[in-house]
Amino acid sequence: TKKIRSDATGVRTKNGRRIPLTTREDLLAWLERKAAAAGFTFDAATTWTVPRGRAYFHKDEPRAQGLHAAVEFRGQLRVTDPAAFRTAAATGIGSAKAFGFGLLVLAPHA
Repeated sequence: TKKIRSDATGVRTKNGRRIPLTTREDLLAWLERKAAAAGFTFDAATTWTVPRGRAYFHKDEPRAQGLHAAVEFRGQLRVTDPAAFRTAAATGIGSAKAFGFGLLVLAPHA
């Protein structure tokens, strides 16, 4: 997701609204930012982005709902910082980890 920090009139708000990333370029840019912090790199040209549906949920406010949009990244990565990568593999890299998003599923390269 990305956070929109202004309302419809352009006034900056304290807490922005999150919206799903929808383009392949935006998704890969997100993964590159997360990869740098999580101690790995990947080749964007050979990484697949596979849409995986949406999950809606209700917020505490009456008639308010939220949305988690899922995407699966498929490809190979190279670990550059083993300690940071171990932490990322154990705790995830996304903002909605409590809902099962942003988790890393790893398999050895054949």
